[in-house]
Amino acid sequence: MVDFEITKKQKLLEVNNEMAHNYYYIIYGRILNENKTRCRKFRYVLWFDIFDLQEYFEKDIITKEDIKQYINDIENPYLVNIKNYNDKEGLEEFYNYCNETIENYNQIVR
Repeated sequence: MVDFEITKKQKLLEVNNEMAHNYYYIIYGRILNENKTRCRKFRYVLWFDIFDLQEYFEKDIITKEDIKQYINDIENPYLVNIKNYNDKEGLEEFYNYCNETIENYNQIVR
């Protein structure tokens, strides 16, 4: 697994209507090489709804602290699957995922 760090988590949108309560966060981070002297930056959109939170915490009422904990606990499988800093296949797959999430978010807010 590659070394990485999440540098920033920012709420983009919170949709609350009768049908659903959805959260959209943009996650910024860096993938580091073995010496931690070089990095590749990334960002992707994390989407989840109130039902994901209720299932994760096994309770009906969700607080802001629960949301923050959920964001910290959740792992991105594409990011975890990168073997090292120079893993072209893993990096390409991860960056395709990042671009896809951003495109999907842009289509939702238009």
